[in-house]
Amino acid sequence: MRAACLWIAILCGCGFQIGATVDAAVDVGDGPPDVPDVPMPPMRATTGLLALWTFSEGAGTVARDTSGTVPALDLTVRRGSVTWDATAGTMTLGPITELGSTLPDSGVATVVNGTSGVTFEVWTQPTFASPTPVMIAGVSQDVISRNVSIFQIGSTWVGRIRTSSDPDGGPPLVATTPATTAMTHLVLVADSTQRTFYVNGVAEAVSTAAAPVGWANFPMQLGSERNNAVTWQGTFALTAIYRRGLSAQEVRDNFLAGSSVP
Repeated sequence: MRAACLWIAILCGCGFQIGATVDAAVDVGDGPPDVPDVPMPPMRATTGLLALWTFSEGAGTVARDTSGTVPALDLTVRRGSVTWDATAGTMTLGPITELGSTLPDSGVATVVNGTSGVTFEVWTQPTFASPTPVMIAGVSQDVISRNVSIFQIGSTWVGRIRTSSDPDGGPPLVATTPATTAMTHLVLVADSTQRTFYVNGVAEAVSTAAAPVGWANFPMQLGSERNNAVTWQGTFALTAIYRRGLSAQEVRDNFLAGSSVP
């Protein structure tokens, strides 16, 4: 009978023992279990940064240029109104709203004309798909004179960047990914060989071109060209200008880094 009970105890793991003392301590190893390494997101490109707006002010009528460039290219609400989200670090344009630089462009044109490349970057979220062509952001004087600009035409993203005598920055670069009301990363790059329009880190339109040339001292604008009756509505999370053409990997890294700047 005792042998039978011993066999049952062994099978059931109930700790039955005869004579000898059993150490019931549990071996917990030499530390906590290993935690898999979580890859960190890429860092944003900083070399050649000429202007940067992070829209983290939280209140007021001025979006500050935080790039460290002197003089700073701050943007002021010229008409309409904006709503800030300090937690998300965003600025949303109300109806018929336009922001522009106080100074023409604080030397952006002079710098760009003396380089072999330029990059214009925007994190943006449209409120709706306007059927009318409307400029989201750009360095632009009016509807026919632009250094660089990004547009929304219905559900289409369009980019223009001046690398020739065309004062409008044409021919346009048309993206294939449709514009939606989601936050989207849009980047225009021009170097000494080509112009490229990226959407969410992917090159969607490419054309052969020379380096940027003929840039004039136009203001930096958000929402529309200066005093244009047609204005864009939506949210900005980040806008940047570089005095060089970012590589495809750098554009991808900026996308993966997201719209927030530490």
